[in-house]
Amino acid sequence: MLPNIQEPRTNDHFCCYFLYNLAGQVLFKRYKIALGVGSALLCLHTECEQCVLHGDMKPANILLGASRSAKLGDFGLARLVDHGADSRTTQVVAGTPGYIDPELVSSQRPCLQSDIFSFGVVLLEIACGRRPATRSNGAPPPLLNWVRQLYVRDSILAAADRRLDGEFDVQQMRRVLVAGLWCAHHDQCQRPSIAQAMDLLRREDAELPVLDPVVHTSSPEAVRSLEEIAYGDLSAEAEDSAFQNSSTHSHTAYHTSTDSSCLLE
Repeated sequence: MLPNIQEPRTNDHFCCYFLYNLAGQVLFKRYKIALGVGSALLCLHTECEQCVLHGDMKPANILLGASRSAKLGDFGLARLVDHGADSRTTQVVAGTPGYIDPELVSSQRPCLQSDIFSFGVVLLEIACGRRPATRSNGAPPPLLNWVRQLYVRDSILAAADRRLDGEFDVQQMRRVLVAGLWCAHHDQCQRPSIAQAMDLLRREDAELPVLDPVVHTSSPEAVRSLEEIAYGDLSAEAEDSAFQNSSTHSHTAYHTSTDSSCLLE
């Protein structure tokens, strides 16, 4: 059994349940979860005979033991790729709205950077205590865009989960938030490797990257279309109902190549 990777056991909890229902208000516990998930992804990407693309990283696929040690589970969408090789395009783009890389929707080519994007969203969710999917009825904007805006305003710590009541290690929180934004960078080429992301999370003296403001190279309409399918478009009532009626609360979505191509029109 690989470290930080396992199948569910009867005494395991899903990370999403910990964040939203249990006593998950202490930052150091969340930080431990972030490091555990990152270590699992580091193992998958660099330490196996072939590179393993997980394909569906989200809190619902993170399992927590009694000591809140994080394990990565559910490899239903995983792919094996030779180290240094490009993966093949797929006719069906699969992933969970809110966590799927918009670039994957566009290119239909799963890659390491798609996992990195999902990991970034998970980091932001752990730090902010907010789900990433779009909410309607005047509710807050998608998590990633919201944290980006705060970063540009030099107010990124305002994204910290309010349930923490400001009681957290400022440098830890800043590292998690910046690492999340870096991993979920709109440009795949600007995203870190998992080794670089983990170096930022682990080292107290790590230098924070300076992230450029989002500059879209395609039309705003095309970008919005990509993000609608990547982030989902759930009403507050629908999202809460889905969470209450499922231990995973975010379900994997599948889009054919025809579905995906219409996003670029």
